[in-house]
Amino acid sequence: MAPPRKAPEDGKVDFHASFVPLSAPVCFVNNRTVCYAVADNVCLWNIEDGSRSYLHTTVYGITKLCCNAERGMVAFCEGGASPQVFVYSMEPKKLMFTISDVAELELADMAFSRCGSRLYVLSRATSKKLAVFSMQTGLRLKGCDLDLPLRFDKLSVYPGHKDHLALIRGSSVRIVTITKSFETYISRLQPPSIPADAELSVSAYAWTTSGHFLVATRQGSLCTLDGGTGVLLHVCQAERPITSITMTRSHLVTSHIGNNLSFWSYSPEALPAVTDEAVQEISGLSDAPAMSSAANGGVFKLNKVLDLESVSQSQRLGHRMLGQVACVQLNPGFSQAVLTTAEGEVWSLELPPKLNQEGGAFPTLDPTDDEEEEEDIYMRADQLQTQLLTWFHTHPVADIAILSNGSELKACASGDEGGRLRIWEASRGMDPKGFRMIRFASAITSLAPDAEGNMLLVGTDSGCVHLVRASPWRKAQIMDTQRVSEAGVAKLCCCATEDGLKVAALLFDNRIAFCRVNLSDGRVKMLGYVEALGNVEDIQFHDQGVAEGLFPEKLLVVGTAQEVTMLWAVRAPPTDHEPRSADLDRDVCPVWSTKLSGEKRLEDKPTAVCSLTKKSVVVGFAGGGVKSYPVPTFSGASTARQSAAMPQNSFVSVPCGQPVSCLRASTQGSALSLAFASMDGSVTQVSAMQGSEGELITRKALHSPYIGGASQ
Repeated sequence: MAPPRKAPEDGKVDFHASFVPLSAPVCFVNNRTVCYAVADNVCLWNIEDGSRSYLHTTVYGITKLCCNAERGMVAFCEGGASPQVFVYSMEPKKLMFTISDVAELELADMAFSRCGSRLYVLSRATSKKLAVFSMQTGLRLKGCDLDLPLRFDKLSVYPGHKDHLALIRGSSVRIVTITKSFETYISRLQPPSIPADAELSVSAYAWTTSGHFLVATRQGSLCTLDGGTGVLLHVCQAERPITSITMTRSHLVTSHIGNNLSFWSYSPEALPAVTDEAVQEISGLSDAPAMSSAANGGVFKLNKVLDLESVSQSQRLGHRMLGQVACVQLNPGFSQAVLTTAEGEVWSLELPPKLNQEGGAFPTLDPTDDEEEEEDIYMRADQLQTQLLTWFHTHPVADIAILSNGSELKACASGDEGGRLRIWEASRGMDPKGFRMIRFASAITSLAPDAEGNMLLVGTDSGCVHLVRASPWRKAQIMDTQRVSEAGVAKLCCCATEDGLKVAALLFDNRIAFCRVNLSDGRVKMLGYVEALGNVEDIQFHDQGVAEGLFPEKLLVVGTAQEVTMLWAVRAPPTDHEPRSADLDRDVCPVWSTKLSGEKRLEDKPTAVCSLTKKSVVVGFAGGGVKSYPVPTFSGASTARQSAAMPQNSFVSVPCGQPVSCLRASTQGSALSLAFASMDGSVTQVSAMQGSEGELITRKALHSPYIGGASQ
C-alpha cells in the first residue's frame, strides 16, 4: 500500500530563503539549473541569476532525488513504506510516470542514464535488488531485475554506455553489465576483483571517458577497474587520500585531504589488457607505486596543482572556504566546476581553458621544457573565479531563531547537533558569503534571542549557556560562557529587564536554572535552580499583556507530575537577587499550578506552552490539540486538592493525532493570532481573538512526518 497523499496546494508557500542539504554531487537538470528537495517540494535553482521556482508535490516527504540534463527530467522517491517514484519533465512541468514496487521500505539510490532513456533504482530495505525502468514507457525492463548478495549504497552509470554501471558500498565495488537478448535483457553482476583481504574503504569513484571505473580508498589507493568485466587493471598510491574524482573534457581531477586539487593527464592505452599477465600480478594494494611517479606505468601524469587552502587564506576571514572539499563535479556542459565542502558550502569554480579542452583527448604538457613545467605546475589564486553558491547544515538542525527588533528583520540564526551556529541573511544581499559561523565544542540544543535581535543565547548539551553578540551579524562573537549544570540544556528562553536579560534554562534532569545577563558588561550570572516540578516538556515566559514599562515575572511550565498533566507558573527571581545557595526556595520563586486533565491518556500529555494574553496561556498536546487555560492561581506545585481545569477555548476542531512541537502567539494591530507546528509536518495559523473559536487562517504541510515533522 502506497503512502498517503496530499493536495499540491497544501505545501505551496512563498519561500524567502531555503538552506537544505544538497546531494553530493549536486543534481543538474540542465547546464545552469540545480534541483534539490525543499521540505516536500522540489526547488529548481538557476545558479547563474539566482532565480528559483518550485514544483509542489503530492507527497509528504522526499528521500531520494536525481536528474537528467539531456531531457530535463527529475525523479524523486517519497518517504514511507512501499514508496513510489515520480518522474517529472521540467519543460513543461508535468508528471510523466509514477513507478511502484521499487522497495518495501527504503531506496538506496537512483540514477538516470546520460541519454535519459533509463532510470536505475537500487533498493536496500528490506530486499536488496537493482531494477531498471524505461523512460519511454515507464515500465520495468524485462530481465533487468537483479537480486544482490550485499547491501549497496550507491550506483554510478557509465555516461558512454547505459549497459554498464557500478554498484558501490563502503568496502566493495561491483560492475553490472546488461546485454540485449530476444525480447528481453540479461543482467549480470560481475565478480569482485579487488582482493578480499584488502583493507578497503571507498572514498571516491568516477567513470573515465575510456570506460574504466576509478575507485579511490581512504587509505590513499587509486584502483582502475575494467568497466565491462570489473577486473582490476591498475593500482597506484596517491600522496594524500582522495576525497573526490571527476573528469573535465581533457583531464582527470582529484581532490585530496588538505584541500589540494590535482589535474592529471590520463593515458588509458598504458593500462594492461584484461587478458594480460600484468593484471594477474596485482595481488594487493599496499605495495602500489606512487600516482605521480613514472613507476605507475605512465597511466597518470600530474599537470597542475591547486592549493585551495592558500586560495582561502588569501581571502578575507568572512569570505574563506570552510572545510575539506568532499565533492568535485562539473556541470553537464563541462564549463564550470562545483565544489561541496564538509562544512556544507557549495562553491563554483571557473576552470582554466588549458585544463578543459575540447575533443576528449588527454594532452600532456610539453616535456621538452622541464623548468617551465615545474614553474607552472602550481596554479595561482588569481587564475580562479570562486563564488559561494549556497550553504547548508551538515548535522540535524536543533533550533532556529529570528533576529528582529519587531519591525525590521535583521538576520536569522540556526544551530545544529554538530555544534555549528550560523547567523545568516534571510534574503541574499550584497555580502558574497551571506552568513557567519561559530563553532562550539558540543551539540547545540536551543537558541533564544533578545527582543531587539542584538543578543543571542545558545544552549548546549554539555550544560553551557553562551552569550553571543549578534549585532552586527557579520561580526558576531561570543561574549561570555557559563556552565550552569552537568546536565545538558534542553530549552532556553529569555525576557527583558531594566538593565539586561532574565534567562530560564530547562535542563535534561528537569530542573530549571535561572540566570541574569547584564548587558553593560556582557556577563552571564547564575541565580540558582528550581527543583524538578515533574517531567517538564516546555517552558516559556508569560510576556503577553505586560503593561508598558513593566517586565515579565512568571515562567510558564508544562509537563507531568505523578502521571498527572500539569501547567505551572513560576515567579522568576528578582534581578537584584544575590544567590546564597544553589537552590531557589519558594520564598524567592513561588509556584502556582493547574491540573490540566484528570484522565491518564497519552493524547492529553502537554508538549508545548506559550503566553496568549495577560490572563490566559495556550497549551499544545501530544494528540494534536491546542487549548487555552487561565494563568495558574493555585499556590504550590501539589495536585492533591485540585480538580482538572476547564479549557477556555479549543483552537483545533479535529486534532491531527501528532504532538504539537511549537507554539507562537503574535499580534498585528488589534488582531491576535496563534501559530503552531506539529510532528506531522504541518504549520497552522488560527485566529486567537477573545471569544473566537479558533478560525483557521492557513494550514500548510511543509516537513516530512517520517523524520519528525516540524520541530520549531
